[in-house]
Amino acid sequence: MTGQVVGQMDSLANNGVTVMSVRLKKDRNTYYVVLAQLSSGNSQYVSFTTEEFGQFVDSVNVVRESLNQHIAEASS
Repeated sequence: MTGQVVGQMDSLANNGVTVMSVRLKKDRNTYYVVLAQLSSGNSQYVSFTTEEFGQFVDSVNVVRESLNQHIAEASS
């Protein structure tokens, strides 16, 4: 997972003790995405091709829509 970070967004998880970092990286002329989970004493990294990342984003959107539906049902 070498390469230059050209974009990065961080979010907190686990009640603020974990940083989830989504990083757009470039290695030569190839772009890819790294999802980093950074906690005290533990770091995990997952590398996605652009196609894999698109599939991951689609999955996240499906889960987010399902969550929104469940929240709406629970509040009605």
